[in-house]
This record gives sequence, structure tokens and C-alpha cells, in this order.
Amino acid sequence: MDSARCRGRVAFAFAVSFDQFVVSYFLSEPGDSTLPVLIYTAIRKGFTPEINAISTIIITLSMLIMFLATRYSKFGGER
Repeated sequence: MDSARCRGRVAFAFAVSFDQFVVSYFLSEPGDSTLPVLIYTAIRKGFTPEINAISTIIITLSMLIMFLATRYSKFGGER
């Protein structure tokens, strides 16, 4: 399997898991939780440094991925 396709699939699944929060929240079994559901339940109890750290990591990784994708892609033609 092509590693670029595999990375793309992982990134897409990660993005969809955040987009489908409501579905994940209502359809997950009591013992199973996705990261967005864990963040939501932790926020309901109150903001903690762990939630702030997770949010910072997610935003930083997303920005880094977007920067690398635009830097090394050929969307606008030859660079």
C-alpha cells in the first residue's frame, strides 16, 4: 500500500471523527470514547490544563500539516 495514501486516509479519518462528534457521542458504547467525546466530557466537568494542552497540540499539528501540504504540494503549478 502506498504510504502517502495511508497517511491521507489517517488524516481524513481524524478530521471526520471531529466532524462527526454528535454521532460519536450518541452512538458510542459506555466504555468506548473518541478523543472529541473525551474532550467534551472533560470540559463539562471544568477546564483543566490537560484540555488546554490537548487543544494546543491539535491546533499546532493541524497548522503544521497544512503548512507542509502547501509548501510541498504542486497545487499552483511548478515551484
